[in-house]
Amino acid sequence: SMAENELRCNNLRCRTYVAQQGKAVVTTCSLPCANALFTQGSSCPACDQHLDQPYETYLNPSNDYKASILAGLPPGLIMEITARALSFWTYQTSQEAAFQAVVLRNTQDRLAQKEQHFASGQLAIKRLDLIKLILTQCMVNSRVRVFLVRVVA
Repeated sequence: SMAENELRCNNLRCRTYVAQQGKAVVTTCSLPCANALFTQGSSCPACDQHLDQPYETYLNPSNDYKASILAGLPPGLIMEITARALSFWTYQTSQEAAFQAVVLRNTQDRLAQKEQHFASGQLAIKRLDLIKLILTQCMVNSRVRVFLVRVVA
């Protein structure tokens, strides 16, 4: 799906797909967040690093922009820019994979705890059923004895 190929905001409170915003702020500390976080000052909300010049990146550039942005640059420089962009993408997707692995592990841990709690509850219910059966049997035996005592006496 398209979402699998999109980057998410690094801000844990945000986590939206950055393409939905249409733009992102790319910083040296790798926080792409174009929301209100950068209207309050020039520091990164993730690491508090001072941002001299955060660069706003438009994620849906026009065809004219795409046609002209690298025009006239030597192939070596184009390849360097491409390599850096791919490196950034790879880093961001690996961070997302690590984040999702932590979410999965936490969910599995909570599930295991719930299953253990459920199993304990099921065991308690079986114990109560056994006690109920024993008490019922005792009451039946008790009535039989009372009946036998009355008949014999």
